[in-house]
Amino acid sequence: MSAKDALDDLHLNHGREISKRYLQEVSEAICDIVEDKENAWEYALPELASPVATISFSMDGAMLPTCTDGWRESMVGTASLFDKEGGRQHTIYIGEPPEY
Repeated sequence: MSAKDALDDLHLNHGREISKRYLQEVSEAICDIVEDKENAWEYALPELASPVATISFSMDGAMLPTCTDGWRESMVGTASLFDKEGGRQHTIYIGEPPEY
């Protein structure tokens, strides 16, 4: 969400009022940590109720407004695991920010 929407959410749902600059600095610090750790982190699948029979991959894009560059495309994707009856067992969601 945008910084304004995040600030509104923090105020409305949590009674917190912080500056936009502080929100941006915290977000940047979190991104730095994730970028440093992403190659070492592994995604652990939960225990599934039944064996996986089908894997489905999907990808989509959305045009998002940026502060300075107009509109750019951001990508999202999923990997879903299904049992032999077609029941979804688990879905992994992946998102990427707009590229330059």
